[in-house]
Amino acid sequence: MQPTSLLVPFVQELAKQASPNVPERYIRPQHERPTLSSTPNNHPLPQVPVIDFSKLLSQQHKEPELQNMHSACKHWGFFQLINHGVSSSLLENVKKGSKDFFNLPMEEKNKYRQKEGDIQGYGQLFVASEEQKLEWGDVFYMLTLPPQIRKPHLLPTLPQPFRDDLDTYCVEMKNLAVQVIELMADAVKVERKEMRKLFGDGSQAMRMNYYPACPQPELVMGLNPHSDGAALTILLQVNDVAGLQIKKDGQWLPVKPLPNALVINVGDILEMITNGIYQSIEHRAIVNAKTERISIATFYLPTMGSTIETYCAEMKKLAIQMVQLMANALRVDPMEIKEQVGEGTLSMRMNYYPPCPQPELVMGLNPHSDGSALTILLQVNEMQGLQIKKDGIWIPVTPLPNAFVINIGDIFEIITNGIFKSIEHRAIVNPEKERLSIATFYNAEPQRNLGPKLHHACKDWGFFQLINHGVSDSVVENVKKGVEEFFNLPVEEKRKFGQKEGDVEGYGQAFVVSEEQKLEWADMFFLITMPPHLRKPHLSPNIPQPFRDNLEAYSLELEKLVMELVDLMANALQVHTMEIKEVFGGGTLSMRMNYYPPCPQPDLVMGLNPHSDAVALTILLQANEIQGLQIKKDGMWIPVKPLPNAFIINIGDMFEMISNGIYRSIEHRATINSEKERISIATFYNPDINSILKPAPSLVTPETPAVFKTISCQEYYKGYLSRELRGRSYLQSMRLQNENQETS
Repeated sequence: MQPTSLLVPFVQELAKQASPNVPERYIRPQHERPTLSSTPNNHPLPQVPVIDFSKLLSQQHKEPELQNMHSACKHWGFFQLINHGVSSSLLENVKKGSKDFFNLPMEEKNKYRQKEGDIQGYGQLFVASEEQKLEWGDVFYMLTLPPQIRKPHLLPTLPQPFRDDLDTYCVEMKNLAVQVIELMADAVKVERKEMRKLFGDGSQAMRMNYYPACPQPELVMGLNPHSDGAALTILLQVNDVAGLQIKKDGQWLPVKPLPNALVINVGDILEMITNGIYQSIEHRAIVNAKTERISIATFYLPTMGSTIETYCAEMKKLAIQMVQLMANALRVDPMEIKEQVGEGTLSMRMNYYPPCPQPELVMGLNPHSDGSALTILLQVNEMQGLQIKKDGIWIPVTPLPNAFVINIGDIFEIITNGIFKSIEHRAIVNPEKERLSIATFYNAEPQRNLGPKLHHACKDWGFFQLINHGVSDSVVENVKKGVEEFFNLPVEEKRKFGQKEGDVEGYGQAFVVSEEQKLEWADMFFLITMPPHLRKPHLSPNIPQPFRDNLEAYSLELEKLVMELVDLMANALQVHTMEIKEVFGGGTLSMRMNYYPPCPQPDLVMGLNPHSDAVALTILLQANEIQGLQIKKDGMWIPVKPLPNAFIINIGDMFEMISNGIYRSIEHRATINSEKERISIATFYNPDINSILKPAPSLVTPETPAVFKTISCQEYYKGYLSRELRGRSYLQSMRLQNENQETS
């Protein structure tokens, strides 16, 4: 998923209004306002080291200057580079071009404006909420190298000669970055070829910054304190106006730009690669009241393929070692575990949590357990934020230097039969500094052992019975007993839970849309159980005890089971769990308790009309194990014989849509008999009503185009609930080919 930033007003246009006061949204809290550090007796503040590049290339002067650069990277993380070899005329042309760009009429700059959902373009970066304090600056950000990653509406459409000058400048900055990194390799005693492998074909991004003059510069920030996520940053100060400050030994020190110098700083990636020898230092930009400041930052990143490939290989090796050690701890033959996970697969999630002005109101990462077998977390900048839930309490994890954080995932909890626990965890943010982390998920080989069976059942049947599901036998038995007792209540008691006009929740029947409609031979009690705030006050809270508490416990168990099943299905589909969880996260659980009385003429009636379930996933508990459920397979109605202590799981319409038709939502019905009632409890899991339903992006390719349209859950429910329950007609209306046929 690509990073995004909210669209906000342009500061340059705001500054043109010449108002004596800064708008409230730009004014910082007192503790965030820029104040310059001071020294005793007004001694001059320390200055960023200056490195002469020509000496680094000279056999005679290289060693002492290399040590100077080593010291600068180690203790400062910043230095100014003089005699760098980049043509003065090129630098002047780029400076002039950037000034001319920011002086273009607004309607011209608007052509380069950021598009919703994309950080590239003209605007601001890292704006995550409407309440966030904004920076006093505009940005033109774009990916520049390699050329094929450029957005066609950005650099390729810049006015000439700026476009050509910038193109040449990008190449020069890349060459310089690679040279500097190779010299750093010399300084830390690393083979140059190792660095070339990582950075030789790296990528480059560029950020042009415009900081207008501000009537109250002491109240605002041009650029928030941060460290750079890249490997190396090269900054060109366009108009030599001071504003950059770095944090050294707890003090904010100004960087006074030298004529024709470039400011170099170590990024987070180089700090990682040098194992913390070189420092990625926090820095910021302040503004002034008299004149604007313009700068161009060029970020150089490693060759994604080689870096990620090397890191992933190491992570997989570590994961396999950890699994073997855990098998030993369980006194299990490691081969037993390996048979479950196979060679395993890796996926990776890189997280960026920006500072937030109101961290107590937001969440960096929602509470969840990982669907993988094992997770290995690298805390990039060692900012605290990870919390785990232990005995009902959220406990912070303080990152240790050079340590990985390992956690058990849902799959490993299943493999260990619940001995090892997949624990709920979350990420919080703070108001002052961003947090970066890289989570590597080690997953069972797709469709390994359980995978093929599950995949086959979902693909070819849409139904399966689930045994050894982990839900407590006592919880299940208590719910069975409670639902039987509910339906045995006197009718005047059950009427207290009766459906209200226009509402499907309550005791009655569902999907009755006309007086002429044939009715089903059944009563049902339908209610939403999760999340608790959606419960109707006249239903759940009034259910007799202990059934009410037992139903609560059962709902919690099934909510957990649903997410475990979703993880397993995602793995079987070879889709990253987060693609599915983005739709299902924060979903709802509803429950339909069915009572099918015996009927003297069972061959003339229907307990439940043939239909497919509109939801994502259904879990059916047969309360008294009387046969009645039938599914339609290859045109035949096949009875489902309930197994003791098993759940019957079926794919719903929504999951068929998300799986792009790979998994099938199958038509089913309920028949009755003449001798004994049948009782069942169907639990439905639905995505959040604000979610968007569409095929998972990784399942849509040129070879397998989208089968279903994109629709909001709200619109989907509205259409489904307005129809009589009948077959798969509503799901069929969601198909793109159906829409095309109707249009034609």
